[in-house]
Amino acid sequence: MKLTKHLLVICMVVLLSYGTAIYSVNAGVEGVYMTTFNQMILQVEEDRVIGSYTYKGGKINGVLQGNTLIGTWIHSHAKGGLEFAFTPDFSSFTGKWGYNDAALTKKWNGEKTRSAIPLKQRIHAVSSSAVPPEPAKKSAEPEQTLSKIEPAVTEGREDDSLTPGQSVMYGALEVALLSLKRTDDYINGPDKGHFYAVLRFRVKNTGNEEASARIYSDLQWQNPKNGIREGYRRTTGVKLHPTGKYELLPGTEGEFEEVYMFPDTTLDVQFHLLKGYNPKEVARWRLPIQ
Repeated sequence: MKLTKHLLVICMVVLLSYGTAIYSVNAGVEGVYMTTFNQMILQVEEDRVIGSYTYKGGKINGVLQGNTLIGTWIHSHAKGGLEFAFTPDFSSFTGKWGYNDAALTKKWNGEKTRSAIPLKQRIHAVSSSAVPPEPAKKSAEPEQTLSKIEPAVTEGREDDSLTPGQSVMYGALEVALLSLKRTDDYINGPDKGHFYAVLRFRVKNTGNEEASARIYSDLQWQNPKNGIREGYRRTTGVKLHPTGKYELLPGTEGEFEEVYMFPDTTLDVQFHLLKGYNPKEVARWRLPIQ
């Protein structure tokens, strides 16, 4: 009888230790990440991983298999599947996604910025009706074609940045940054270790007089390495596709493009709209590189 009790105790200790080891591996995925789709939070909830990302109020639900997260995503306009392959220490991941049940062919990468999730940012619950309970074997993420870009509801962000499609007033002009897309279509190549990206923005003249949409000199991005703001690039040979003339009549609008150069490691960019001789910030946006 004593031997039987001792065996039972040993078995319970082994099982509890095993369960703790599994949880500790899963818990390594927890944290705050900066990703292709802006800031993302991943959190362990029992045997699953749930998460949120700031792009269009996105939610994530999945299962961690070793160092690979397989699951689903959903946001205000679309849903699909995802697969994130983490490094052994969960400091970064290379991922892919797709729409609905389509193949996972699009890029979604990220780096962990902190392991401890601030209490106010922890996820209290994810509705099972909003996020499919089982991860899709193949999945995808929200489309980012220009036709799908719509104004988003402002969300509380740590840096108070606007998201793609949100607009601000710049005098009589209503300005919205829409997308930032990497391009290999150029004549003069970028500096070593850099790439070109095309910023697309929309300008509407709400005033009573003709106004110019040439605001790109006042749109600058902040280099996270040195904190210096940098402007657009000229003479790159990149083809641009504006939808209208820069001189806007009252009540008219157009979409315009300009070229910027970024380091190869850039995942997203914070743009600042400045005004005045001693520039004051009117607004800032954070846009993922597409």
